[in-house]
Amino acid sequence: MADSLSGRIAIVTAGGAGIGAATARRFAAEGASVVVADLSGRRAGAIAAAITSGGGRAVSIKMDAAEPEGIQAVIRLALDTFGRLDILFNNAGMADVALLEETSLESWNRVIAVTLTGTFLGMKYALPVMRRQGRGVIVNTASISGTAGDYGLSSYNAAKAGVINLTRAAAIENARHNTHEGHLTYLNELDRPVVSGEIVKAFTFTGEAEALRQRVRELAARGVTEIAYQPKGPDIARELTAFAAMAGLG
Repeated sequence: MADSLSGRIAIVTAGGAGIGAATARRFAAEGASVVVADLSGRRAGAIAAAITSGGGRAVSIKMDAAEPEGIQAVIRLALDTFGRLDILFNNAGMADVALLEETSLESWNRVIAVTLTGTFLGMKYALPVMRRQGRGVIVNTASISGTAGDYGLSSYNAAKAGVINLTRAAAIENARHNTHEGHLTYLNELDRPVVSGEIVKAFTFTGEAEALRQRVRELAARGVTEIAYQPKGPDIARELTAFAAMAGLG
């Protein structure tokens, strides 16, 4: 999978730590130029510096995913610095543990704003750019917490459920623009891949981008507009990179 993202431009939100940081590094290792965005400018800068010191291309920006101006600034930075936007990884999210009746309105609004509204804003501003280019990949981090309730996580449950169905709605709306070269996708933690409402047993992804790319072509020919995918194995960033690459970007 070496250089599977060569020449591509990616934005990773919440890219200063955890899955976001690992994915930013992996994208860069596979040849992508990366915009690392994080609420902590220091952490974002450290990841971008690590990428560039290793021979990759990256810039960083401090961003609050809940702020429209912040999302717009990130996309503008990608376009101004690298000239295009091929991959958007909407990874920002947060949880605030409290029983529902003990959850303040301020806390509720913040969790929804960062986790759900931030994903909405990312898609809202990235889709027109990708449509003009003729292709692009959007990956939204969902959670199994969006498919069931958790004790003390009502706001997070609501936000992640919103992310899942927001992505489905966006996939339906944008299906007319999709070919096998560009898919609106989301990363989910469901136990099995789900394609347009049906459980698909045909493949378990193991990091081979070409095998999954062929499967997506077959599904596209059937009119499938939406793919939900769970990485398998310990290296989520590696498999997420291949998932982005398989959508005609590799």
